[in-house]
Amino acid sequence: MSYDEGGAIAARGAVDHALLRELMAQPYFSLKPPKSAGRELFGTQAVARILATHPDVPGEDLVRTLTEFTAQSVAEACLRLVEPRVGGPIDRLVVGGGGAHNPVMVGEIARWLPHVEVLTQEDLGVSSDAKEAMAFAILGNETLHGRPSNVPSATGARSPAVLGTITPPPQGGPLPWHLG
Repeated sequence: MSYDEGGAIAARGAVDHALLRELMAQPYFSLKPPKSAGRELFGTQAVARILATHPDVPGEDLVRTLTEFTAQSVAEACLRLVEPRVGGPIDRLVVGGGGAHNPVMVGEIARWLPHVEVLTQEDLGVSSDAKEAMAFAILGNETLHGRPSNVPSATGARSPAVLGTITPPPQGGPLPWHLG
């Protein structure tokens, strides 16, 4: 199983609250931004550790607990990091990517953030599956036009920077588009 399609497995499971407390107590959550949560922290190796240390948790309960963990960590980041930064409560959160197709996860985020309208990209007429492609198109456009597209306050970079390079075809000649 590579993912919980439509949240079907999570919907059948129950949260293991002891495991959830353990997951939410990870040091990552007390770090101040900028920070990054890569696969090394929350990928297949992390799941293997959980399976090894919690062999008695039924599969459906494990999936439900991990879904709750994801939803709760998103909600806590909004409350602890985003709202103070914007100077007050947020009123809308748009969920994209694969998680947007999981109604259990989206519902739990909404439960943890009762003052927030939680939407998916689909609710706004944009495919959640296109999130990464859209991001790279935006970054590529900014690079083409020589505009910085990093966010130093989010990444820890010292200054704004143009990201990436534009590489002409190996045979030389003009680029296949007009930069005007």
